[in-house]
Amino acid sequence: TVPNDHPIQGYGLNTYPNPSNSDIHIVLKHENEFNPIRVDILNLNGEVVNSLFSGNLEDGETNILWDGTDLNEIPVPSGVYIVNSSGSGISHSRAITILK
Repeated sequence: TVPNDHPIQGYGLNTYPNPSNSDIHIVLKHENEFNPIRVDILNLNGEVVNSLFSGNLEDGETNILWDGTDLNEIPVPSGVYIVNSSGSGISHSRAITILK
């Protein structure tokens, strides 16, 4: 099941499974007022590990799959990472754990 979390009216960010040893699904629920949207994976130092999406999304729900790799397509080590989504007037983050 996908957890239901809508901290901002008209916008939500969910991740599953968490923790994961491979792929993590990122589910954005949004309205066009938040476009453009950018989705990045950050390490705990706030550095971008991977950039998953940048652009405009259609209203509704968007599913993005992170395969656990960095910008060079190298698998990241086990640890805690941050999914950060930001757009016009919003910034939302969620911690995710990769276990190898």
